[in-house]
Amino acid sequence: MILSHFLTRMGDKMWEFIIPLALIDVAPHTLLPAALFGTVVTGVRVLFGTSMGRLIDTKKRMTMIQWGIGGQLFSVTASSFCLYYLMSMAENKTMKSNLSNNIFYYTDSILLTTALMISAAIGSICANIMDLAIERDWVPTAITQEQYLTVTNTRMRQVDLVTEIGGPFLAGVVPLIPHVSLTYSFTIIAGFNFITFIPQYLLLWHVYHTISPLRAAKRPREEDNTCFCLRDWNPLVNIFRGWTLYIAQPVALASLAMTCLWLTILSPHDVVFTAYLNAVGYNSLELGLFRGIGALVGFAGTFAFPRFVPRFGLEKTSWFYIIEEGLLLSAAAVVFTIGKVIPSLSETTGAAINYVFLVFLLLSRLGLYGFEVGEISIMQQGVPEDIRGIVNSVESSLTSLASLLVFLGGFILSNPDQFIYLVWVSTFFVVLGAVLFTIWYFKYGTNGKAGYQKL
Repeated sequence: MILSHFLTRMGDKMWEFIIPLALIDVAPHTLLPAALFGTVVTGVRVLFGTSMGRLIDTKKRMTMIQWGIGGQLFSVTASSFCLYYLMSMAENKTMKSNLSNNIFYYTDSILLTTALMISAAIGSICANIMDLAIERDWVPTAITQEQYLTVTNTRMRQVDLVTEIGGPFLAGVVPLIPHVSLTYSFTIIAGFNFITFIPQYLLLWHVYHTISPLRAAKRPREEDNTCFCLRDWNPLVNIFRGWTLYIAQPVALASLAMTCLWLTILSPHDVVFTAYLNAVGYNSLELGLFRGIGALVGFAGTFAFPRFVPRFGLEKTSWFYIIEEGLLLSAAAVVFTIGKVIPSLSETTGAAINYVFLVFLLLSRLGLYGFEVGEISIMQQGVPEDIRGIVNSVESSLTSLASLLVFLGGFILSNPDQFIYLVWVSTFFVVLGAVLFTIWYFKYGTNGKAGYQKL
């Protein structure tokens, strides 16, 4: 499962990175196509996430994997054709000048861009199916001992860190190969995705037929005699059903705490934060080192987490980690504010304050990635098996919504002088997450799993 997860994530991250680059190559004078792509792939998860979660709860596990991989295969195929023809149009000297400012200038480009967004949306939904099915359903069903479950979740998070850095890096290196254009680059990356779909499926097929609990029958779907417009096909109905189940779970506060951690712009991997650092004078080498060190610190957090659990317990260890993140990010915000409100600082002192700010921010990643491992384990063990899909899909939709709100915040407060407001809003939500988890811990977590398991 871990190897299949690695292949899935690596392909997804490379593809998500190369498509905006291709769109910018077609229309270099506007960011609208790239922004639209990011909004679509995130927005569909908000709208359809709970519907996919409901299907995970009612369909056979292997059926959902087939849908997920098949949908991604269709998405990559359709997106490849759309991008190829868009880039071919951009190579035409007559069309290039018009497309460079407006990708919707021609009827053909409108149709191709629309088809690209639809196929990207399908790919995003199917990738969400794979994430929810494997991480939130297959793993806790196949691995029942807490010690091994925590270790497996740790390895999953480490895979996410590797692919989050490695996927965009490899996708960015391909166009630098001599005599390899951007068109050939995305063709190579599309080919990589095609090839990896086969071992992904075969690996999961082997796991499915090796571990008998995965083949157990799911809860049969109840006959739906409601009005046609209120049946399962309606995503708004599923959102309502999902929320009703979600807030009824004892682990809801722990999940909301995790969602709050997504409402922050203070991440080494955040596009807006990277743009801000570049605007205030950090060069590409420093930004690359900052991102790389952030990943290494995250690795350290995940490696340490399973070693603390046997001594302190899953719940208390998770609490320690989120408190650590809240405290260090608050310290980072205070240091950043000092550097902004004192006007007479020397250049050397100002630079030192900025680096202290970044160090505190990097150290806070220890808490983030460790807490993420703990929260996933809590959700896996605290949500009944027959509603795992829809309950966890609500959390997934909330984190996607948080990503959209962060993007919107960066759009509204786009002046570098206004970045201090984004820093404090981000800090507020991280601290709020720590407070919510603290409430949950003392209400449910102090008694271990017996305090929140709802079997």
